[in-house]
Amino acid sequence: GFIPVLIILFLPLTVAGAGAAAVYVLRGKAHPPEQTAKFLPPDTQIYVSLNLHPGSGQLEKAQELWERFSQHPGFQLKIDEWMDDIESETGFGFKQDVAPWLGPEIGVGVIDVVGSIVASEMGGVPIMIALIETTDPVRAKGFLEGWIGFLEDGGNDYQTEIYKGATVFRDD
Repeated sequence: GFIPVLIILFLPLTVAGAGAAAVYVLRGKAHPPEQTAKFLPPDTQIYVSLNLHPGSGQLEKAQELWERFSQHPGFQLKIDEWMDDIESETGFGFKQDVAPWLGPEIGVGVIDVVGSIVASEMGGVPIMIALIETTDPVRAKGFLEGWIGFLEDGGNDYQTEIYKGATVFRDD
């Protein structure tokens, strides 16, 4: 009678609605691509962006790739060793010092690649600009200051300057 027909009509609508809602939610969680590019100088010659919050299709492919690597018996052991080595050498650990503030996008731009005045003044080395979105600017700044301190303790001398409105840390 009436109830089975209602269920037959209601069930496909419910499934379709749930599917549409899932797509909407998953797309809403994806980070829009290449948001860091707008912060690079107009004379940027090379730009690479890594989106850490991709859409659902990309996320599934990334998980499949990770699972393939994880099938190798030594893969996770090697990752753990690298993380331990980095932490013991630098004093910084990814999970406690980076992950809490790491945002959804990392961008790298390169300017003055060949033959510019700035590149020749720096010994022909192009300028690399790293842009990392953050979820916690205070923690990110604390990490950056600590990281620069670590590098300076190792013999690097960082100077700060302003390049087109952005603070640049330069290793002389």
